[in-house]
Amino acid sequence: MGLGLLQDASSVDVLLPALDDPAKSVRIAALHALGMFGSPRATARLTALAVDPGEDDDVRADAAEGLAHCRDDAIVGLLLRCLDDPAAPVRYSAAYSLGEQGSERAVAKLEQLAATDHAATPWGDVASSAQAALDAINSRDPAD
Repeated sequence: MGLGLLQDASSVDVLLPALDDPAKSVRIAALHALGMFGSPRATARLTALAVDPGEDDDVRADAAEGLAHCRDDAIVGLLLRCLDDPAAPVRYSAAYSLGEQGSERAVAKLEQLAATDHAATPWGDVASSAQAALDAINSRDPAD
């Protein structure tokens, strides 16, 4: 986690191998740190983890959240697919990340989730995350 706070580009080289650690807690800590960077070098690994059906749901959710600040149109598409994930934490985190991305492409799906998806997560329900994402998108300066 400290490596993420340093915001040193060389930290990405240390954090990426940690995503293969057998300990879930290590993978999650590395995901949190990588999410602070928004590094294009980490994008491929984060997207792969977010949709890996063999990975733990919490790890997949943190991977989806880690994509919040990685600017790439393909990421918006991946996050939109994550909104249909069977795991509520993944949907919750994907909604958050779409709000951070600010893409208008996400509005219709987020409106649907805000109205219908009341599945609980440790952080709140999916509907509240979708509504917060909509609020973030709607409050964005169109020039951004």
